[in-house]
Amino acid sequence: MAPATSIRIHPQKTTPLEQEPDRVPWCPTGRYLAERPIFTLDPHFHSGAYYVQEASSMFLAQLASLFKEQNIKRVLDLCAAPGGKATLLAEMLPQDGFLIANETIRSRVPALCDNMAKWGYAHVMVTNNDAKDFARLPHYFDMVLVDAPCSGEGMFRKDPAAQEQWSPEVVELCAQRQRRIVADVWEALRPGGYLIYSTCTFNRTENENNVAWICAHLEAQKCAIQIDPSWGILEQEGCYRFMPDRLRGEGFFFALLQKKVGADYMSAHSKTKKGTPLVQPYPPSTWIREGYSLFVKNDVIQALPTATAPEMLEQVAHLHGVQGGVTVARKKGNDWAPEPDLALSPIMRADAFPVVAVELSTARRYLAREVFALPDAPMGYVVVQYQGSRLGFAKNLGYRINNLYPSAKRIRMGIT
Repeated sequence: MAPATSIRIHPQKTTPLEQEPDRVPWCPTGRYLAERPIFTLDPHFHSGAYYVQEASSMFLAQLASLFKEQNIKRVLDLCAAPGGKATLLAEMLPQDGFLIANETIRSRVPALCDNMAKWGYAHVMVTNNDAKDFARLPHYFDMVLVDAPCSGEGMFRKDPAAQEQWSPEVVELCAQRQRRIVADVWEALRPGGYLIYSTCTFNRTENENNVAWICAHLEAQKCAIQIDPSWGILEQEGCYRFMPDRLRGEGFFFALLQKKVGADYMSAHSKTKKGTPLVQPYPPSTWIREGYSLFVKNDVIQALPTATAPEMLEQVAHLHGVQGGVTVARKKGNDWAPEPDLALSPIMRADAFPVVAVELSTARRYLAREVFALPDAPMGYVVVQYQGSRLGFAKNLGYRINNLYPSAKRIRMGIT
């Protein structure tokens, strides 16, 4: 059986793919595609209207009710790149919650930043830290996701190179590293908080044996998750296995653990001083929806949720922050110019800028950062939109249209 192609729809954006009838059963926004398109040529892909994600890893969506029942607000995705699970976690958080999407490997951070920017949520901070660094935030997080680096046996079908790199020694090395990672971050998880431990491998050494080690050495207990037997997911010893011969997805292992509670525990973030909301009288404040505040750093304006902005800034000060909230504007002379990320974010007001709808060929020329025409565009900054998906900004100077799509992101393959 050939590997399935699956995507996850952005819940606040629109795309024709939303109507795909073949749905991932354990994720309400997951869709299977009949064939794999050339995503690079699809403007909806670049707008963040959907995320190309392996179906098995969407099982995280089954924890949506847990977020509500257990008042989960502070979440850490420790090994977040390229961002599939991080974007899903961000969706499940309440309005007064926030996510730290961390990636230890520096070379993987740009992809994470790009995908989080496409998803456009302001209650996310991207960091580049080692697991042990989070000990600076003791008992802070309600939930920590460790999608652990593994031997990758579940990817053998899709990635032949993974087979060549596998060996029993690699399995044991991975298992030791996984235990170290969990042990290093454990202090940052509050008592009563939840650890999600997942891998994309099959062997017990990295999976059930490590879960047993966590329970025995770190005082955790396994939590059951309700699943539909028709999904084909294997439940063994309180852990969940996704086997490619039983369902439409790749190999995946998932376990939900809860840290035991001590009698003298009080939530760290319940004691955090919220401080004064950040309210800045900058003109770009009219570009964003209510409930968000602006702050300025090095002539760049960023937006964070007003309810959590002081706390987010306070906590990320302990870490190596790379990207926070939504980048709204950049100083240009005496004026502020809208930043590309703003156009992709749901926090931008629908009436902030004139919108110019374009056909597919023009959308692709825009994404390739080529010269293109907008005959009916008003003067000044406009939003370029394709079939309801905002792609970015352009500026009508009267005698020409400035293509403001970021050079680093332009598509470089044939667009005809």
